[in-house]
Amino acid sequence: MKRLKNIKWIDIRLFLIGVIVLALYSFGSERNRNREIESIEVLFKGHQSHFVTGQEIHTRLQEVVGSFNSQSKVELNLSQLENDIQRNLLIQDADVYITLDGKLCVDIWQKDAIARLFVDGESFYLDQWGNQMPVSSNFSKRVPMISGQVNELNKDKVKCMLDIIGQDEFLKNDITGILLSDEDSIELLSRTNSYRIIFGGFDQMSRKLDNYKAFVQYSLQDGVSLEKYKKINLKFTQQVVCVK
Repeated sequence: MKRLKNIKWIDIRLFLIGVIVLALYSFGSERNRNREIESIEVLFKGHQSHFVTGQEIHTRLQEVVGSFNSQSKVELNLSQLENDIQRNLLIQDADVYITLDGKLCVDIWQKDAIARLFVDGESFYLDQWGNQMPVSSNFSKRVPMISGQVNELNKDKVKCMLDIIGQDEFLKNDITGILLSDEDSIELLSRTNSYRIIFGGFDQMSRKLDNYKAFVQYSLQDGVSLEKYKKINLKFTQQVVCVK
């Protein structure tokens, strides 16, 4: 009988401890939910091209929700804040969350520009998916310039060419522009030489660009001046035709 009483007393103590712990947790959780936002921190993830500044994000958040110091955590709709930030066409993704100490954190992933497009007096960037994105007043990235139409019919081909150029150190430094007249009449511009690079169509792009790279490197190794050439024709994939 005595042992039975001891067991019951242990059960009661465990139950009381559980109640106290639950009460403390509930109190702390409620207190944390009602805690006011102390500060805002904007963190940029991924590449370093700052088309958007932290101050712009901070200002936009204040426009949406007003004064943060007067709002508790529970009053903020984090999903709505993320959606509003992502309406900026220079931003790829956003993650908004609140830390235990009351800091509102915003992680930003910006889009990346792979080319700059000039059409009818207007200028846009092409992002990493080949879609148009606006230019930024905060930052200008050095990328190849494109003159001509980039549309749904040729967008993937243009992006493929830009990817090939961007992944090769020589081509990335040498090719500064792409002139699109039509599918079979493409020209490239060189940073270091004034000649016209006749590229032809979008067929065998890697082969043509490899031929151009080899031609320039061999010419430099042999001491051949490239300034005497007016045109470098890459249409014929078996050879590079030069016109003085």
